[in-house]
Amino acid sequence: MMMGILQRRFLSLILLLMTGLFQLYGEASSTEQGRGQESVQVDERAVLILWSQNSDAGFKADADQFLAYLLQSLRSALSEAQYPTVDTVGLTSLPEIPMERALRFGRERQVRWVFIVEVSVTERSLSWTVGAYDALRGSLRASDSFSTFPGLSALPSLDDSCRSVVQAWLGAIAGDEKVLHLAEEAQTFYGSQDGVQVWYGSAETGLLAGTIEQGKLKGLYIPFPVGQPLQVEAVKEGYWSRTLVLPRGVTDMPIKLPPLQKKSVHVWGFGTGTGKLLGVTYLYRYYPLPDRFFLRFDTSLWAGYSFLSGAVPFWHDELRFGMGLYLQNKVDAGLRLAMGTGGSGVISYLPGTNGGKARSALDILLDPVWFCLEYHFPRWAITAEFRMPYAGGSGFLNQGWLEAPEGGPFFILGVLIK
Repeated sequence: MMMGILQRRFLSLILLLMTGLFQLYGEASSTEQGRGQESVQVDERAVLILWSQNSDAGFKADADQFLAYLLQSLRSALSEAQYPTVDTVGLTSLPEIPMERALRFGRERQVRWVFIVEVSVTERSLSWTVGAYDALRGSLRASDSFSTFPGLSALPSLDDSCRSVVQAWLGAIAGDEKVLHLAEEAQTFYGSQDGVQVWYGSAETGLLAGTIEQGKLKGLYIPFPVGQPLQVEAVKEGYWSRTLVLPRGVTDMPIKLPPLQKKSVHVWGFGTGTGKLLGVTYLYRYYPLPDRFFLRFDTSLWAGYSFLSGAVPFWHDELRFGMGLYLQNKVDAGLRLAMGTGGSGVISYLPGTNGGKARSALDILLDPVWFCLEYHFPRWAITAEFRMPYAGGSGFLNQGWLEAPEGGPFFILGVLIK
C-alpha cells in the first residue's frame, strides 16, 4: 500500500514538471515571436543620425563647425531623397564595431535606417566617415571616408561625400525587395507651357525633376516607393506655382501639369458696354500686390447717336481712376470676384445744329462701389463689370444716381492682357 502511494506521488510530480516545462516553452516562444514582430515593426521612411567627434581640445571648436556643416548637408541630401531625419544623437565615442551601436539605437527608436557620422580634426587634417546602416537586417549598406586640409575648401568635399553616401544607399536599398517596392522608371510629365520646372517635394527643399521642354519632361529618376503619395510642385518665373499630389506615387502613366497663371503686375485691356456701344474703353491696371489688390486707370471714348434724320453725335471722353480688391482666397483662381471704388471725369461735346452754338461740359462721377466678375486664363482674362455711378451735377448730367439706357447698372465687358 505504501508503494502505491509513492508511485502515485511520483507520477503526480512528473506531470507537474511536464506542465511547468510546457508553460515555460510557451512563454519563451511567445516572447521570441513578440520580439520578432517588434523587429519588423520599424519605420522604414525615416533616418536616425548618430555622430561623434574625437579631436583634441585645441581643435574641438573647428571640429564642431565642420561637424555641424556635415550634419546639415547629410540632412539636406536625405530630405531631397524624401527620407526625413527623426533625430540627431551625439555620442561621446564609437565602439570598434559601429554596427553594434547602430543596431541598439535603431531597435530602441524603432527606426530601420541609422547613419553614423564621425569627424576628427588635427592641425593639418580633417577626416570624416559616414556610414548607412540597416538596423533591421544588421548590415552596412553604404559608406564613405575622406581626409583633406581643414579649411573652407573642404566644404564642397563634405557635400559631395554626403550626396555620394545617400545615392549609394538609395541604390543599395533599391535592389532589396524586402525594403519597399520602389519605382523602376522615372515619372513622365507633359504640359502646355515650356520652361516649367517640376520639383519633387517643394521648390525650396525638394529635388529638381527637370524642366518642361517641347511640352514634355522625363523626370529625374529617384527610387520612390510604389503606391505611396508623392508631392510635386510646378514652378515658372513670373507665374504662380502649383502643387500636385500623385496619389499612387511614380507610375508609368504620364502626368498632365495644369497651366500656371501668370502673375498680374501691369495689365492692360479694352472693352465696351451699355451706353458706350459706339466707342471703346482702354483699361490699365497696376497690381502692387499681384492678383490681390490693384489700381485702375481707364479712358473711354464714345458717341451717343440716335441715327435719326438731322441728329448729330454727342461725344464723350471719360477719364476714370480707382482701386480694386479680389475677394477670393486663391491668387491663381480661374473665376474671380473683385470689388472696388473710384471716380471719373466725363468731358462731353455736343456739336451745334442748324447754326446753333456747340456746347461742352465736364461731369464729375463717383463710384462708391463697383463689382467685377472675371475668368482668368494663363495670360489673359475676360472681365464683366457692373457700376452705378453718382453724378455731381456739374455738367450735362443732373445730380443723382445714373442708370444704363435700359435701366439698372452699367455693364462693361472687356478683355485683360497680363
